[in-house]
Amino acid sequence: MRRQPYACPEPSRRGSEIQQCSKPRFLNLGVIVKPHGVRGELSVSIFLHDMPQMEEISLVYLGPEAQPRELQSARFHQGNLLLKVVGCDDRSTADAMRGMEVWIESADKEPLGRDEYYVHDLVGLNVVDEHGDHLGVLVEVIFTGANDVYRVDCDQGEILLPAIKDVVREVHTAAGEMRVRLLPGMR
Repeated sequence: MRRQPYACPEPSRRGSEIQQCSKPRFLNLGVIVKPHGVRGELSVSIFLHDMPQMEEISLVYLGPEAQPRELQSARFHQGNLLLKVVGCDDRSTADAMRGMEVWIESADKEPLGRDEYYVHDLVGLNVVDEHGDHLGVLVEVIFTGANDVYRVDCDQGEILLPAIKDVVREVHTAAGEMRVRLLPGMR
């Protein structure tokens, strides 16, 4: 139902929560976990299931301010993505970037398929039940092993909805609405 985890490079409140951001939209590629070697390569733990063609990307954006950095090279190594950016030429410079999120422009990603959504398009949707009654607002997508979970803030607290077809019936991002069917015990 979505591509994971996409966000805007503005200060987020928690993990996958997304705040509104201005165009262009950005996708969270991953987070820098450590330097690799002594020449300034950055080891990035990848968040995306469907990686873009890295040879087609010339800029990446680092940190909460999304500072643009020219991408010199990208390669995979032991499950992580190794990036080399202009201006990062030694291990200590790379180590100072540890923990920074890495972003790419959403235009660098392939178009979405049917029933796939960017997280930044889901967060903020009004969630209604099958009868049209307003339940709350989707504020976070939680990524789990089995399926994603949508956290909906409502007047009575929160509702956690599994992102499965039995629960999520319709998504209308243009209308700003998600229609769901609550299973027993969800409320």
